[in-house]
Amino acid sequence: MAFTVKDFQDLVRLLEQHEEWRRQLRRLLLTEEFLELPDRLERTRKQTAEQSRRLERALAALSEAQARTEAALSRLAEAQGRTEERLARLEEAQI
Repeated sequence: MAFTVKDFQDLVRLLEQHEEWRRQLRRLLLTEEFLELPDRLERTRKQTAEQSRRLERALAALSEAQARTEAALSRLAEAQGRTEERLARLEEAQI
């Protein structure tokens, strides 16, 4: 007995009506790796989200450290300027 187009259309209609049949057919037709893809994608999404949060925290910490470094450099430059002024006054006093 040959499988006809009408048989195929009937099969498609039945599969559309029965989710559990579609699940069973997927398990038969698709590889285990393919069936695992949704779970793997979800795990990857969660890992990526966590990595993104860690990166944001690290960037915030680096930004704060940069601001502290710039403030310290500014204070150092001011101190250097005062030192140069004192040195100039000492040189004038020696003359």
